[in-house]
Amino acid sequence: MNGISFFMNGLSLLQPNYDLYFEPENPITTPLEFTSEILCFSKKENQFVTILEESMEPIIKIEGTKYICRLGEPLKQWNPFKSPIRSNSARFLGYQWVYLYKI
Repeated sequence: MNGISFFMNGLSLLQPNYDLYFEPENPITTPLEFTSEILCFSKKENQFVTILEESMEPIIKIEGTKYICRLGEPLKQWNPFKSPIRSNSARFLGYQWVYLYKI
């Protein structure tokens, strides 16, 4: 295991080396809800964000740097046996953490 994404029983694990993260205020179950939460985050942080691709893994630009946003549970340290909550289960479990990775 080299610390990058890999598959375990069909679930993609999050990379442990995220650049930013935030906890959304509301559940994220659609691309529109994801965009809304990114805009709330940018307003709180007083940063200008450009949404480059709206999806359940949106691509954004903050101050000239591109990021991909991924949903996940709050992992305090990387654990290969702990997998993130899948977006399908978000409808039942409520909101998750959002991790931003530079691309």
